[in-house]
Amino acid sequence: MPTPLAIVVSSIVDKGPLKVVAALVHYLPRDVYRPLIVELQSPTRKGDELRQKFVSWGCKVVSLHASLWRLELGTCRVAKELQNLLDKEQIRLVHSHTYHPDLVVARLPERFIKLSTLHNRAQEDFSSNKGALVGGYMWWRLKRALVHFDHLIGISNATTDYYNENLSLPRLATSIANGIDLEGRELAKCEDKASLRKELALPVAPEAPLILAIGLQSPLKNHGLLLRALAQLASKEEYWQKASVLFLGEGEEQKDYQTLAQSLGINAIFWGNVPDVVPYMQAATVYVSASQSEGFGLTVVEAALAQCPMALSDIASFREFARTFPALEKTLFPPNSIERCAQSIAYAAKMQYTESDLQRFIRYYSAPRMSEEYHLIYQSLLAESNS
Repeated sequence: MPTPLAIVVSSIVDKGPLKVVAALVHYLPRDVYRPLIVELQSPTRKGDELRQKFVSWGCKVVSLHASLWRLELGTCRVAKELQNLLDKEQIRLVHSHTYHPDLVVARLPERFIKLSTLHNRAQEDFSSNKGALVGGYMWWRLKRALVHFDHLIGISNATTDYYNENLSLPRLATSIANGIDLEGRELAKCEDKASLRKELALPVAPEAPLILAIGLQSPLKNHGLLLRALAQLASKEEYWQKASVLFLGEGEEQKDYQTLAQSLGINAIFWGNVPDVVPYMQAATVYVSASQSEGFGLTVVEAALAQCPMALSDIASFREFARTFPALEKTLFPPNSIERCAQSIAYAAKMQYTESDLQRFIRYYSAPRMSEEYHLIYQSLLAESNS
C-alpha cells in the first residue's frame, strides 16, 4: 500500500521552488507514495495549470486559505489545522518547502516525520529583500523552527554548508541538487536566432547582441553590474553598441534598473514573466547572472539546455556548477568587478559548448535523479521511525 506523503507549500505558482516540487512529485514512484499537496494560502488563478498537473499525477491538492498575516502571527493555529488534516489523511511523513511552511510544520508534534528542503541562503535573502530589521526577525524565527525537523536538505552543497555553518543542528543537513523536468525537452541550439526573435516578437535587430538577465525581485541579482559592464563594452567595441538587455521577470527592482539603463544609454527591455525561459535563452547571445547569492541557480541548467553561452558571478553555487561543467570556469567573474564581468560577457559570446559536456551536465541536474534521491531519504526516515 502506498505511503501517504504530505508536501507543504505556501502558494502554488509555477516558478522557483514550486518548479522543484513539481519535478520531485512527477517522478516519485506512484506505487510507493500517495502525495497530498497542502497549499497554506488561498488558491490563485496563476497556479491553476500546476494544480491540474498535480492532480493528473495522482496527487490530492488541499488549500488551508491562510493569509500571510495568519501564517506569521497565528502560526500555531495554522499548524493545528494542518495537524487535523494530516490525521484525517493518516499521514506521518511531512515535507515542507520555504519559510512559512517551515514555521508551520515545525509546530507539528514529534510523532510526525518532518523534513524541509532549504531553497535559499535565508539570512542573505531575507535581509536583502525585507531589510535588516524584518529580515533579521524572519531569520531568527526560521532558525528556531529548523531545529525541530528530523532532516534538512540543501538544494546545493553551497546551501547545505551555509546552514551547517550557521546553525546548531541536532543532525547535519545533507544535499540533494535540484533537477529540471526534461520530459518532452532536449538539448536544442537555435541556428536561426533572427527567426526566433521575430517569432517571440522581441524588439531587437536580428543580428544585434542580446544579453539575457532573469529576476527583478531582489537586489542580490545585482543587474546593475551587468548594465555597467555592457556600457563599458559598448565604449570600447562597436559590436556591443547595438546590444540590448532583455529582462525576464517582475519585481520592485525594475524601476531602478530602467533608470540606470537610461542613464548609461543602454536599450533595456523589460518583458515580464514568461512560462518558459528556454526559447528566450535560445534567442539570446549570452545569459548573464551577476548574482551575489544563489541557493542553486536553476536558470543555469535551463541555459545549458538551450545551449546558451553563460557569464556567471563567481559565487559558491555557480562554482559548484563549474565542477560538473568545467567550461563555465572560463566565464566566472567576481560579483563586484565591472571589468571582469565585461570580459566574461565578451568571452562567452564567442564560446561554443561541446554536446557531450552539455549532455552530462543536463543528465546530472535532471528531475529523475533528484526524485530518486528524495525517495531514498524518505525511505531512510520511515525505516528509522519504525525501528
